[in-house]
Amino acid sequence: KAAGLPRQRRRAYRLPINGFGEERIDNDFFVGKVVVLHRPPSEDAPCAHASYFATRTRRWEIRLQGRFRRKPTGKMFAGCVLHDFDYSVPLSWFSAWLGGLSLAPLERLLGAKLHFTFGDRGANAVGEGAKEAELAHIVGELAVFDQLIVTPCGEEPPPLTGEFEGLGVRRSVASSSAEWAEQAQDISSNIDPEQTYTFCFWSASRFIDLLEERLVNLIPFMPSIGLRSSILGYWPAHFVLYSLGQAKDRETSAPDDAADVRHVEASKEYFVDLMIMNESLSSNTALINKYDFRDARAFPAMPSAASR
Repeated sequence: KAAGLPRQRRRAYRLPINGFGEERIDNDFFVGKVVVLHRPPSEDAPCAHASYFATRTRRWEIRLQGRFRRKPTGKMFAGCVLHDFDYSVPLSWFSAWLGGLSLAPLERLLGAKLHFTFGDRGANAVGEGAKEAELAHIVGELAVFDQLIVTPCGEEPPPLTGEFEGLGVRRSVASSSAEWAEQAQDISSNIDPEQTYTFCFWSASRFIDLLEERLVNLIPFMPSIGLRSSILGYWPAHFVLYSLGQAKDRETSAPDDAADVRHVEASKEYFVDLMIMNESLSSNTALINKYDFRDARAFPAMPSAASR
């Protein structure tokens, strides 16, 4: 039983790793496409993007490109949320230990303040308490991305699987984390539905092995940690992009320092929700009952800003 508002069975589209950037995202708030690039697991394994990773150390990269259907109503956040987790069970000792670790080194690396919580549990997460419950999050404002590209109206955005070197703004060429945060905040504050936005994320790939589902290199000399056995259980993680603003049934909106407030579902508008899962989860009855899984939608051409 996941914390948050009850939902009807949601439609979900399968997106292959190492696709060609034609997998479509289309909802009430955002229209575009997404691709997940991943380093081949071995030198002889076939991979459409092997040459791209040959000169880079990252394990994987998520690229998102599209237009906002309207200007976001609140602060924008990106990161990981556990939508489907069983919040009726108590927090495990390992999760409690992990939650006690300082986020300061990761925040310095990203140049962004993070909102981290394992979510409400027990009576606070189910039944009458579910409406105001908070899910497990680790999210931050747009500075958590590693590269941001804004394409003006009337210009062609870069191919999603193409070379992005020298395009837009990038964390690695900013003079400091503070400068990067300012650049990302400027883009976030001036979202224009007429423009096309490209978001790239890879910095966390040094800590997360998607194929093996393990946390790696968290602490020197510490062995890798299985995500499924220690944290996730039989549930997928979700890579998300959303705005946090005023809850639909409240009169007050989120304060300026929204990383410190509760990110309840009633206060969010989701632009992207990318479920990270492998075939071993496809037999999870709870997921089958919650999602209507379908094949990925092709997206041969970006619609005009007026399209719906």
